[in-house]
Amino acid sequence: MDRTEKIPVQEQKKIQKRAKKNSKPKMKKQMKMIAVVMSVISIVLAVVLGFMLWNLNMLPALYFGIAMLVLLLLVGGISALILSARKVQVLIVGIVCSLIFDVIMGGGIYYLNGATSALKKITTTKTEIALVDVYVNADDTAETIEDTNGYRFGILSELDRENTDEAVSKINEDLGYEIVTAEYGNYMQMVDAVEANEIDAFILNTAYMEILADMEGYQNISERVKSIAEYEVEHKTKISEKPVVEKTSDTFTVYVSGIDTEGVVSTKSRSDVNILMTVNTKTKQVLLVNTPRDYYVPLPISGGARDKLTHAGIYGVETSMGTLDMLYGTSTDYYFRLNFSGFETIIDALGGVDVYSDYELVTLHGNYYIAPGMNHLNGNQALGFVRERYSLPGGDHDRGKNQMKVIKAMIQKMTSTDFLLNYSNVLNALAGSFETSIPMDLISEIVKAQLSDGGDWNIVSYAVSGAGDTQPTWSGGAAYVMWPDESTVETAKALIQQVKDGGILEQQ
Repeated sequence: MDRTEKIPVQEQKKIQKRAKKNSKPKMKKQMKMIAVVMSVISIVLAVVLGFMLWNLNMLPALYFGIAMLVLLLLVGGISALILSARKVQVLIVGIVCSLIFDVIMGGGIYYLNGATSALKKITTTKTEIALVDVYVNADDTAETIEDTNGYRFGILSELDRENTDEAVSKINEDLGYEIVTAEYGNYMQMVDAVEANEIDAFILNTAYMEILADMEGYQNISERVKSIAEYEVEHKTKISEKPVVEKTSDTFTVYVSGIDTEGVVSTKSRSDVNILMTVNTKTKQVLLVNTPRDYYVPLPISGGARDKLTHAGIYGVETSMGTLDMLYGTSTDYYFRLNFSGFETIIDALGGVDVYSDYELVTLHGNYYIAPGMNHLNGNQALGFVRERYSLPGGDHDRGKNQMKVIKAMIQKMTSTDFLLNYSNVLNALAGSFETSIPMDLISEIVKAQLSDGGDWNIVSYAVSGAGDTQPTWSGGAAYVMWPDESTVETAKALIQQVKDGGILEQQ
């Protein structure tokens, strides 16, 4: 028989009441321990978050102080609530508040860590990649490098020899023996030789194939030969080997390069967008000088021989910078380089841009309709807009103007308070989309100054011009070029100097 049945109901209630009363102190003690642990976690997270904000170094002292004060008050308030609580219900409220605050701080730490990592990745790129391929005739039975046993390979005797030799070394390593090579003075001779069966294959930087496709008699080169192997050759940029010099003036010049590729932005390629951006942080004046891709100018490495400006990108970003410095008498400090996919990513991360179009047009890329006047463009639409030239009356000249309009819209968006306060999310989205040699410290100083002082930047653009012609190029073969109009070059020089001297420009 169950003994509890012999205990009166009233006595059972008294026993249950005493048990419940005795359990409250134990429960309260457990809750107190949990609350104290949560409070300690909140303090640790607040310290980590504060350190990361300080390490990112993009908040003005006032903003940083306010952020730290808010963290201190919240953590202190929750901790005080927990430690002074006498009732279990109050402890539960304190624990919930602490948990919510910890989640928020944890999210902040995650995004700040991502922003710092992205910024480091963007600003510490020190290498460039050249893609070197092995080509055979389109009807050749070889499909891989292993199918070339007994083949004789053509290589360039002087041009791009460093990348060629590295690729040959990798081929020898893959095959397990040294291949037989024959040297040629230029890549047109090499292509002709493989088609005449003088050699079986040739090794060439893919960037030269892009040039070849623009030359008369070789426009269908992609149908006549095929690639059976590709090798990445990575080298340090010469810019990365220079010692970092702290900026002592309020002005600096950035080379903005848009390369004609998808994917990895550090790949050497022709530069289709070539803009010198001169910045005066004191006067908040920005000058964008656009130079057409076909400008016929000497390269620093060509011994005075002229070439198309776009070809300079094949030899590295420092060659493009040096070419423009020779043209304008400048000393460019940094570069900012992006490709097509990076361009789209940046525009989309900014939420699109508002751009004024002088003409009504339908873009060849994407088949987008652009109305005369102001247009809000997403990444792919903006790409179509800046690539368009055939439907514009000024061709390349108008395309250059449109490119500077989009860059101006991007700068305006990036210097807005809304963007700067949300830069961590944007930087996470931009990692890998572009690269720059602008130091993190300089970027931090500009962001802090803009958040602190506010105000709009005066952004003015100017484009040099010239006359079209067909001339031999140093990189090889005759091609369409543009002879510089020296009067416009001199105007550009004067405008650059005016910005450096602290002058304020007006858009013409």
